[in-house]
Amino acid sequence: MQQSKSDEADPQSAIRHKAFRLLARRDYSLKEMQQKFEREFDAADVAQVLEWLVAEGYQSDHRFCSSYVRNRISQLQGLNKIRFDMRQKGVADDLLAQVLEEEAPDWFELARAARLRRFPCPDRTDRKLMAKIMRHLFQRGFAMEEARYALEVDPQEEH
Repeated sequence: MQQSKSDEADPQSAIRHKAFRLLARRDYSLKEMQQKFEREFDAADVAQVLEWLVAEGYQSDHRFCSSYVRNRISQLQGLNKIRFDMRQKGVADDLLAQVLEEEAPDWFELARAARLRRFPCPDRTDRKLMAKIMRHLFQRGFAMEEARYALEVDPQEEH
């Protein structure tokens, strides 16, 4: 209980303490942290602490974006979904483009892997099933060309 009394006297200390607890678990975007803290603390105090966290290297949108993109690629999600999520989290499009250039994922192969995981041997004559597969790939964030590629590639042809 004593900590809460000192936190009342110095809200920036409380924000820093909460920020370190959050960042110890995973990276957060600057916007995410701002939204979390502004519910509870004054916006000016939050802004000062967040500036300090960025300056000291404790918070980095680049590090957050890299980690997030690698995680989503490993979950076989497409560019459209990743781009949408990054915009929601306040990450600039140019930063995302830079991270994607560093990661250099093959979206066509990711779409193929996503299709094979859920639908390993689909009946290509079943139009309803083909439509279902396309919807599945679109919901995962893949573009039309990537989804078509994923449907055309047959794993039996590769062996």
